[in-house]
Amino acid sequence: MCQMSVVIQKAEKTEKIIEEVVKVEIKNNGIMVSTFFDDPKFIDNVMIKEIDCLGSTVTLLDREEIIT
Repeated sequence: MCQMSVVIQKAEKTEKIIEEVVKVEIKNNGIMVSTFFDDPKFIDNVMIKEIDCLGSTVTLLDREEIIT
């Protein structure tokens, strides 16, 4: 079974947001992530930078940091 961690990259650091993610959905202004046991979580104003299947990580970027 493939479960991933979702991290967000801000400036010079990377912060883990959620672990054991089984589904990622792209929405209008962010993404919806789902795990086995918790309710889906919407992460607003982000975009996917990278999906690393071997490292089991989805890296997000904050849209506000890209614009500025």
